[in-house]
Amino acid sequence: MKHFQTILRLVFGLLLLLAIRSAFANDATTVYLTAKGTDLRLAKTSELTWTAMPQPSEKVDVVFVDPTKTFQSIIGIGGALTDAAAETFYKLPAARQHEILQAYFDPNQGIGYTLAASATGLSGVHSRAFEITTSTVAAITQTLLTAGSNAVNQKIYTTGVIAPSPNALVTVAVLELNSSTVPPLPTLSGGGMSAWSVVASTTFDTGTLPLRRLTIFTALSAAPGSGAITITSSLALSNCEWIVSQWDGVDQSGVDGAGAIGQTAATTGEAVSGLTVALAPLGNANNVAYGVFGVRSAAAVVTPGAGFTEIAEQPSGESTPGDLEAEWATNLPIIAATWAPLNGGALGVEIRARTTQP
Repeated sequence: MKHFQTILRLVFGLLLLLAIRSAFANDATTVYLTAKGTDLRLAKTSELTWTAMPQPSEKVDVVFVDPTKTFQSIIGIGGALTDAAAETFYKLPAARQHEILQAYFDPNQGIGYTLAASATGLSGVHSRAFEITTSTVAAITQTLLTAGSNAVNQKIYTTGVIAPSPNALVTVAVLELNSSTVPPLPTLSGGGMSAWSVVASTTFDTGTLPLRRLTIFTALSAAPGSGAITITSSLALSNCEWIVSQWDGVDQSGVDGAGAIGQTAATTGEAVSGLTVALAPLGNANNVAYGVFGVRSAAAVVTPGAGFTEIAEQPSGESTPGDLEAEWATNLPIIAATWAPLNGGALGVEIRARTTQP
């Protein structure tokens, strides 16, 4: 009984607040009533006019409201949207749905609700059982599979043998040099993959021509084989460098790992002390920024940017200079590297983490 009386007092207080709100508008309150066992459903039953009240006795329940003192702002009055109510509403014909919405939310033909609340993962009565769960985003890990350089003037270069893991993204960074013309975009084959895709490419080191090309390739397979990767150019090159990485925990959708690749960007510079590739904020905190830098140097001269881990650096080691460096970091979209003033080019790629639904 005590709890019932408390509930009645709370209901009375809410009605009184609604009445006061209306009273400030037009000094009158309209009473609507819904009652079990009757035909009253949000039915207008009476109009109340506000009058001065004498001092009540201590036995009378009274809520005192001082309009000169304010605390919280009331932004609206509304109700909860439960699963059961939503499902029932959905099954009604359009005319009845309109009638219900009007009765609740129309300020003239209804009770003028202005808010509705719905709690995620909370349900009352429902026609079927269900479970609210959250997805899981994998952590990406990187493994260096092979890296190398070949200073022989030729069209075809071969990497070391690799054996990629199933459903892991494989990236191949390639730096080419041609002493007389713009290096063409190469093609890749082998490495236990059926196909390779170009993700990003840029040329740099102008002089009279862009003499160097920097390119990133990707591949992904549910059942990869093993073997060396063949890098093929349509023109003979002075030298070629490569860095091959494996990325586990990536998005596996798309063709050749396309779903694992987010945004890409490129930049170049002449006689610069480093380069920065600025990606937009990454799509998930577990996504990875992968950077590749090519520099006109025969020796290893690249220092990774703050927060980045160097994967490998592969210089040409000959009089025809070329230095390839790769680095990565989780959720750092600004990819940078520094060196003494040299000509250079850079590529940046966002690698997406895999999201698993329970």
